[in-house]
Amino acid sequence: MSSAQITTSPLRSAAERYGFADIATAIELKYWHPIREGALVETFILDPSALEAPGAHPGLFSDHGVTHVRDIAELVVALAERNDGILIEVRPPERATFIVQIALFLTYLHDIGMVAPTATARRVHPQFAAQVAFGIGFSSIIDQTWNQFDLVRTRLAKVHQDLKFGFDPTVLLREVWAISLAHSKSVVPANFLDDRPALRGLLQRSIVIPLEKQTAMTRSELLCASVNSFPSAEATIHYHDTAVESFAWLIHPALSAVELAHDVIDATRLLRAADALRTRGVSLRTSGGYEICVDPRTGRAVYGLRSSNGQHGALLSVDNPISAAESNIAFATIGDEGELNVGFNRSFADVTVSEQIISSTADLLADIEADAIASFAWPATNLPVIELVSTSGEEPFVTAVASRAQSRHRRLEGRISVVVGDQPSASDADLQWLEGAAQLDANDGRFQVLLAEMGRRGFPSLAVEAASAARGVLFRAVEPGTVLMRAGTTSPIVVVPMGEGLHVYPASGAEPQPLRPWLPAGATGVVRGGCRNAEVRALDAVEVAVIFAESYLAHWFRPYSISEIGGVVSNWNTEVPHE
Repeated sequence: MSSAQITTSPLRSAAERYGFADIATAIELKYWHPIREGALVETFILDPSALEAPGAHPGLFSDHGVTHVRDIAELVVALAERNDGILIEVRPPERATFIVQIALFLTYLHDIGMVAPTATARRVHPQFAAQVAFGIGFSSIIDQTWNQFDLVRTRLAKVHQDLKFGFDPTVLLREVWAISLAHSKSVVPANFLDDRPALRGLLQRSIVIPLEKQTAMTRSELLCASVNSFPSAEATIHYHDTAVESFAWLIHPALSAVELAHDVIDATRLLRAADALRTRGVSLRTSGGYEICVDPRTGRAVYGLRSSNGQHGALLSVDNPISAAESNIAFATIGDEGELNVGFNRSFADVTVSEQIISSTADLLADIEADAIASFAWPATNLPVIELVSTSGEEPFVTAVASRAQSRHRRLEGRISVVVGDQPSASDADLQWLEGAAQLDANDGRFQVLLAEMGRRGFPSLAVEAASAARGVLFRAVEPGTVLMRAGTTSPIVVVPMGEGLHVYPASGAEPQPLRPWLPAGATGVVRGGCRNAEVRALDAVEVAVIFAESYLAHWFRPYSISEIGGVVSNWNTEVPHE
């Protein structure tokens, strides 16, 4: 898809309600949009490291772009607004509002370091964001935040007065923004959130030690480094003595400082939880906007690539167990009692594939729990339960995941149960529009045109055995207003528009987008096995080819390998004539 066609997230209702929309827009444009540009296939496929280890390349990670930050902002505000004493202590209205505001600040800074498309840069992306907060280039955001958020300014000014340091009070605001680095449990373990001196020491060193040095340092080495040994660090210009003054409010006994630390750390806990509960399953995409699903035959992750000009597309298969497991998570939520609820899209028939997915899903489940649950201060004897939701046919898979997770991760032992959930299904009415569709054989001219035109746009037509593939295809002229697929159902078809006229309406509420001719719609949904994430509707009369799921998986589903995709993408520079 082109830049304009990649699905965007809905309006930032949370940011707008808390007066953060203007600042959010500025940060998105400066820091988050470049992440998406670097994750477009035409960009990352030129990186040799993508060919050597595609599963470790940020271009194929789950989304860390604009859609991701908006998603996390909505989630973190929803968690904060609960204010029910389950996740964090109940606050009076003013402090509760303050926590939401701080949570939005942290959210909009937390992943900006993902702009550098290397595994090394990814390891220090939290520290990158913290250092940006102290940079001259962030000063306009600091000034705007300071002037616009009265509650934040008043509280920080009081803490500044109580600490009696000579630096500018807005430095405290930079310190609050910088705590976004604590969204990462690999950088800031959960126990550091309850150990303020240790957290302070880690923050101090993270903002002054050059990133290239931090990539090679253990946490112990980082905590032992001398804060004042890096006088040329940009953060040091804000202090007279960085070691004495920086983040002092985290350990200062003044009530204003104690309450500030408590509230900011709880905002950080909420961010960690929201980040773990981020969009997965049917809406899981890369930062470039490409859908991710898992191949039920091999257990490999499959990416639905689109060209930047919107006229070409291809499926890419990569051995990436993390993405494969993420794409099979239908949902992850925190319930009313703090319990973690997780559902799945499908089970796997092949024993070898099933074993691989079970193990990677068990580890992913532990990873989600470590952020969504363990970031909060629960009594050790009363940790929340984890409920894995099983639908019809999935019980053995879900039960195996529960068993594997508890055997591999002692923290989860005795806490996981399997409950039965509703099975999404397709309504008979969803396929009524197919009445009167024509069944053609491989020698029919329309079928041959279908294969040829799909091949011109990236589909591996030569890999298709035409006679077998044709038996699962119907041709139908649809009228304006026809709904071909509905969000939330398991529509068992792939639709290939043979002209202009179809539009997709994402369930997320994002802007509808036209479907380009000859590019399959619904293919990743069929592969995924879960419910649809969008409605497909005809705005104009158009002829379509319809491939049923069983036939698609058997005869049409031919994803490229990473060694093949470069040659395919190199042909995408040629424009396809507009129909």
